[in-house]
Amino acid sequence: MFLGFDDARHWVSAYRGRFHGDVPPVQMRICTKFRSANGALPNDLPSYSTFPFGFMVKLLGAKIAMVLHL
Repeated sequence: MFLGFDDARHWVSAYRGRFHGDVPPVQMRICTKFRSANGALPNDLPSYSTFPFGFMVKLLGAKIAMVLHL
């Protein structure tokens, strides 16, 4: 397995359906502006057309923890 972060992102996109066992629940939908024109979204989760501020704060916190080895 090879994992590269050539685009400066420190996360990897993954489809939840590929994981098995006890997985955490989905919390939000992001980047929904890229869905197909006829793709209706259910109202069961918050949906954002871009990255929401709270999500970016969590990513920044994770990046800082990785740099500081916490």
